Amino acid sequence: MHELELLIPRLEALVRGEAFDPRHSRDRIRLALTDHASAVLLPPLMERLRGEAPGIGIDVSVWQSRMYDDVAAGRLDLALSAEAVPASLETEVLWDSPRVCWVMRVLSWLQMRRATVY
Repeated sequence: MHELELLIPRLEALVRGEAFDPRHSRDRIRLALTDHASAVLLPPLMERLRGEAPGIGIDVSVWQSRMYDDVAAGRLDLALSAEAVPASLETEVLWDSPRVCWVMRVLSWLQMRRATVY
């Protein structure tokens, strides 16, 4: 019921032909992000919203396997992930990055002292 209370004024504005004005919006955007997406995208998104749409709120959820179902059901507005997306949802590639995994063997203090530096 609460979602309908938020949605009805937006629909009425749309029917009246009012343009969306982010500076005066009090909308909430519901996101699901992976750890990587939240580290890379969330800080610049929040900075931009503070300047251009200060009244818009962001609800961020930790990524879970059911998030695409939540988008389809309207419980989330956007899900950002590198996983395969169901064909029923609209997608857009935001960036393409090779996955890199750094692995390092932890050396004991004695091994480090014996290591040769080149």
